[in-house]
Amino acid sequence: MEAIVKIRERLRPFIVHLVAMAIAVAIGVSVGLLKVTSAPPKLSNVDRWSLPQWAPFLAGPTKAELAGSAIFTPDPAKKRADQMAEVAVPAWRFTGTVREGDRQIALIEIDKGMHIRRILPGDELPGGAKVTSVHVGELDYTDSSGAQVLKLFSSDAKPAAAATHKN
Repeated sequence: MEAIVKIRERLRPFIVHLVAMAIAVAIGVSVGLLKVTSAPPKLSNVDRWSLPQWAPFLAGPTKAELAGSAIFTPDPAKKRADQMAEVAVPAWRFTGTVREGDRQIALIEIDKGMHIRRILPGDELPGGAKVTSVHVGELDYTDSSGAQVLKLFSSDAKPAAAATHKN
């Protein structure tokens, strides 16, 4: 009993607030019950509208018209002057040189990089070109168009230390 008296003494300054809260809860519950028990309002036919009907798209005439037009064909008059002629790509690629004793050996990739082949001066490259000499980072050969030189590095670049190192 003493506990109840203590609680009542602590809540005494808030009695007005508690009464107002009880009245608000009672009004809320009564309005909610009134809404739940009453019938829903009747709908007005003024706002009714019908769903749109689906109409299949007929692409036949448009498709036939567009099929005959040349939309994405290149215009020969607009060909760029800086376009390069097609260059024949050889079936091999020069990848490096190896020193074996006092001779240099060229390494080429064949079969799209699947195999590596060693080439010495005097050997024949795939395609019939004849190797004339092999230097560090450089391959000289002769084909149908004359003497050719392939370099791994530009003339102003120094060869890598691995290329000059003896194995």
